[in-house]
Amino acid sequence: MGRLILWPGLGADERMFTRIQSAPPLITPRHLLPRRGEDLPAFARRSADALGIEAGDVIGGSSFGGVVAAAIARQRPVRALVLIGGALDAGGLRPIPGEQMVRRLPPFMVRPLLRSERALQHVFAPEGPEVYELARRMLNETPDDLLLYGGRMLIAFRPAQSVGCPVFALHGGRDPVMSPPPIPDCRLVAEAGHGLAWTHAAEVTAFLRQVWSTLQPAPGPDLPGELPGTRLVPAPEPPG
Repeated sequence: MGRLILWPGLGADERMFTRIQSAPPLITPRHLLPRRGEDLPAFARRSADALGIEAGDVIGGSSFGGVVAAAIARQRPVRALVLIGGALDAGGLRPIPGEQMVRRLPPFMVRPLLRSERALQHVFAPEGPEVYELARRMLNETPDDLLLYGGRMLIAFRPAQSVGCPVFALHGGRDPVMSPPPIPDCRLVAEAGHGLAWTHAAEVTAFLRQVWSTLQPAPGPDLPGELPGTRLVPAPEPPG
């Protein structure tokens, strides 16, 4: 099987994954800079090309990174999609306070807004000051254009087609930013929020190892079985 590749959230980087002890080792690329007028499918296509994504790769990410990976999985064959506090598209976003104002912000105002105590308390409500400080450090190094245009691409991404590979998801039960993905066997970490890749790295590590084992050609553990610290979200009802 190929590689395990996880993209970070918007305004984040590989530091959000440093507590995860995965097998195989994680590849955690930083996001490309969006081009003016680029939509998320085009951005995802460039991201996949930059890494040479192949059919044997398992791809995924947290938050915005999960949505980018989901866009790639709609465009080319991959082994599986893994969401860690992520979403399949903009439909997974919870209501954003001041969304219309955010859409009109000039680039130089985006970073101060996201670094504000109020914004960090909203995004990382259950996590506390340690995660706030990590988020500020990562935001300080994120280009303005990525913050602004990446957010606009995310909000506008509502594709008609579905993902064509197996999807595995681990989600924080107290995530204020994204709803659990509407897939069978999405797992919840009850006390985790949007930053669970950092705050609940042990659960994320166990989840990734089990996913990887499940995807091996030889029989592995059945993912819907017990996974410490998580519970299954009921599968969504089919449309009536």
